[in-house]
Amino acid sequence: MNQTILQPGVYVANLTPLTPDLLPDIPLLISHLKHLLNKGAQGIALLGTTGEANSFSLQERMDLISAVVDAGIPPDRLMVGTGCCAWTDTVSLTSHAVDSGISSILMLPPFYYKQVNEQGLFNYFQRVIEGVAADRIEIYLYHFPKMTGLDFSLPLIDRLLRAYPGQIVGMKDSSGD
Repeated sequence: MNQTILQPGVYVANLTPLTPDLLPDIPLLISHLKHLLNKGAQGIALLGTTGEANSFSLQERMDLISAVVDAGIPPDRLMVGTGCCAWTDTVSLTSHAVDSGISSILMLPPFYYKQVNEQGLFNYFQRVIEGVAADRIEIYLYHFPKMTGLDFSLPLIDRLLRAYPGQIVGMKDSSGD
């Protein structure tokens, strides 16, 4: 794997606070992110499982990313979850994050349909990487079989690394084993 943009340190898996009508509370989120960074967190994992990303629409997630970056949170201190069920949504959300200056991406596999074979998983990541077509993107595969029902096998990881050595840079392994 190549050297990544992310600096060593603690990256907080951040909650997404909600308004009473269950929309992301952007001002409270920004205040909390600034607090975490000021207290020593190296970075923030935004819109991951803890942040309940898949409870929000694609537009809500894009608006949240834009608001966080526009508020002055340094993009190089963010790792954003962009994995969606539809590869086209993953391309759109990942492209938006990259266009916002964020290059560190935490990506779930397509998680609704179970027992997707290795070729199907490879095709998903291939379509996303080629669809985003960014010069500087670093993808951290998000391995969370309890939530996705899918496993990243060692042969699949090896194949992805060989095919995309500049884009696949790491893994968040939440398998618990």
